[in-house]
This record gives sequence, structure tokens and C-alpha cells, in this order.
Amino acid sequence: MTPAKSLSRRSIIRATWQRLYASDNPNIKCIFVLSNPGPWIDVVKAENETYGDLVVLSHLEETAHVANTVKSIEFLKYFRDSGRFPSYRFVSKLDDDSFLSATEFYTQYLHPNLNPDLDIDDTDLEQRLMIGRPMDRFVKEYPYPGGQFYTLSTPLAHHLATLHDQNPINDEHEDRLVGRLLHEAGDTPDTFTFIKLPNEQAFDLDDNVQDMWAWVHRMGEGAINPHKMKTDEEYLRVARMFGEEGVNVTAVAETYGW
Repeated sequence: MTPAKSLSRRSIIRATWQRLYASDNPNIKCIFVLSNPGPWIDVVKAENETYGDLVVLSHLEETAHVANTVKSIEFLKYFRDSGRFPSYRFVSKLDDDSFLSATEFYTQYLHPNLNPDLDIDDTDLEQRLMIGRPMDRFVKEYPYPGGQFYTLSTPLAHHLATLHDQNPINDEHEDRLVGRLLHEAGDTPDTFTFIKLPNEQAFDLDDNVQDMWAWVHRMGEGAINPHKMKTDEEYLRVARMFGEEGVNVTAVAETYGW
């Protein structure tokens, strides 16, 4: 998810973690999802002509409210209805202030849960998978994944899109909306599988915290999804600490003076 004006961040993402997996894993496709770009339309068109990796949800306003509430679920409807993703078994949502070690995530979490013998639209409850950072420290009523990065199996993504068609909530934070839609539809936690990313792997970045199991901490060798790199300089500094095999421990040590 990215605002139209964030051209620099999209360029950095293409040049960093996307570049690390692109040649080795054609099974992963990355797109940037934008709301209606308004005055940025000509710039966005030119960018898409160059890279071909933008999806514009033109019916959505480019506002903070939309981005924080319904933009993600509206993309799941596009994922379901557009016909562009007929063979994909998972869909992930990632904020543009998050980094992703895509190959490491694929190896640890996606590949073990791929079942090529099942139809992609299989409604078996075992195929309803959610992978993400659990937010139960904030809400106890129902489980949901943190919005910095989460992954849904295609059956669960389609199910959520349909639930929102039936229950068009527009005043809930986008990550909590996932859990609320399931909860209000009567889908209890035993009707889907929630694979939880530990704090060691998915975390908010703070260079001053050394506890790798805290909610907020510095980079460590277990990192897959550091979050909250608000400036381009900070994002590039974190990107330098990753390589094709995941975290570059030598670069981490150099950064923190180990």
C-alpha cells in the first residue's frame, strides 16, 4: 500500500527487497496499490508505463481515512474480481514503511503451506490461512494481524472480500477490520488458521532497544519484516542489512558497532 506521491519510496523498494528475490523466485509478484491519484495522475501513468506494477483503485479517495480503513479490503475485492491473479494461492498486504525479506518469508512460511493438489478456491477450512504479527496485546475480543504486513490464503482473502460486500464497515482500522469481519460473521478462530510471526521477525524498528523479543527493537539476525522506517534514509540503512539469503549479519554488526 502506497500513496500516489511516494514515488521515491516505491523506487527504493524496487531497488532493494524486490531486487533480492525477483531473479530467484518468479512465484512472487509485487504490485503497488494506489487510491485515485488525483493531481498525480500523469506522473502515475508515466510510472506505470515504465514499471507496469501499479494498481490504481480509482473509486477510492486518496485520503488518510481511506488508507487506514477500507483501502486494503477494497484491494482484496480487486484481487478476487479482476482476473489478474488466477493462479496465486496467497496475497500479502505490506505497508511501504515496512521491509520484507521475501525469500526468507517464502521459505519459512509460504512454501510449507503450499498444496498444489487442492483447487485454488477450495473452501476447506484448513485452507483458510492467515499469517501475520498478532495484535492480541491491543484487542482480546478476536484475533487479527498487524497491518504492517500480513498474508492471506486465496480462499480466506476471497471470503473476507465477500464478507465486506455483505457488511461494508467503513469506520474500522484496516488491520482490525480483518478480525472484525470474521468475528461478526461468526467465524471463530477454529474456522481458520492464524500463523503468528514472532516479534523477533516482525517488529517496529528502534535502534536503542536490544531485546529481540520486544515489540520494538533494533535489527537482528532473525529479522524478516522490520517496520516504521519513515524516512528514505532509514529505509536504505535497514535495506543494507539484508542480502539474498536474508539478514546480512556482518552488515548488522557494522551498523551497530558490534
